[in-house]
Amino acid sequence: MFLIPFRNVLVREYGMVILSWAAVLFVNLFAGCYVIGRAVFLKDTGDKLAHLEKQLRSGATISHELSRRLDEEP
Repeated sequence: MFLIPFRNVLVREYGMVILSWAAVLFVNLFAGCYVIGRAVFLKDTGDKLAHLEKQLRSGATISHELSRRLDEEP
């Protein structure tokens, strides 16, 4: 409430600085959430994909239709 009389001065003089800091904060928060999400949700993806590929190539698969589709693709 005490800054309302100075709103126009604050926006005019410091608007770009406040906007820049807000943009930097947004980018940092987004990057942090992205890194945490990748670490938590994609932890063993490479191992899981390698295991699935090994199953598909061996012929003892959980899905014969998927194996057939992969064999048909060039």
